[in-house]
Amino acid sequence: MLVRVFMKDIIPGAYAPKVTVPNGIVLLHQPPISDGVPMISNFALKLETYLRMADIPYENSFVPKNSSKGKIPWIEYNGKKIADSNFCISFLNKEFKVALDDKLSKSEKAVSCALKTMVEENTYWTMVYYRWIDATDLTSKRFFPRASQRKRDFFFSMFQRTCKEQLNGHGMGRHKKEEVYSIAKKDLQTLSDYLDVKPFVMGQEPTAVDATVFGLLAQFVWQDKGSPQNAAIHKDFKNLLDYCERMKERFWSDWDDAIAFRKKFHTEA
Repeated sequence: MLVRVFMKDIIPGAYAPKVTVPNGIVLLHQPPISDGVPMISNFALKLETYLRMADIPYENSFVPKNSSKGKIPWIEYNGKKIADSNFCISFLNKEFKVALDDKLSKSEKAVSCALKTMVEENTYWTMVYYRWIDATDLTSKRFFPRASQRKRDFFFSMFQRTCKEQLNGHGMGRHKKEEVYSIAKKDLQTLSDYLDVKPFVMGQEPTAVDATVFGLLAQFVWQDKGSPQNAAIHKDFKNLLDYCERMKERFWSDWDDAIAFRKKFHTEA
């Protein structure tokens, strides 16, 4: 009983009821952490946005259960379990015959792939740096809102140690603070320059890369408001800000309601 209470205090949703769905419905597993965005994980926000873009029926499970690869988000569909957001999207494209990228040329698909890789393998780590190295007090409170200060400090130090190891393994953590944020700004400049005046990354209509780009930019715009990335977007890359608003309006009409529901789940479940 003491273990159960302790875990519930530290891991929101740890003992929430298991969610089951009928065949034909995708079950999206994602962490129950929401604040300024529906999901504090850019990969989870990316995947849920993609499901909406492709009009695929789905339900959420906020029980914090990792995939076979030890990560979250992941999906289940008709008894199949698929890990990693990119493999999830490939699976969904095949299973539901999604055609979001069908009109792109080979060269456009190459650019789309390069931008996605930059966002997920480079820009993403500047967000990790901000949250787990710079904004430690804020991140601690967001991840462990129900924990006492003592428990919060203990578990945050464990998570932070892992993040530092990952940052160093990637290479981002070996840079000086100002170097990390200069990298972030260069990436944002690249996205802004390529977007230019287009409504979506690749043109007049959204494609798969938009889910990836929006998933991360939304974190900077609405979640990490004190970050250098947020400041840069508001000062120098206002087309990225307009882009985020455009994506939110088109695919997240329930944005505020989704945040409110998940925030309540995060603090009470």
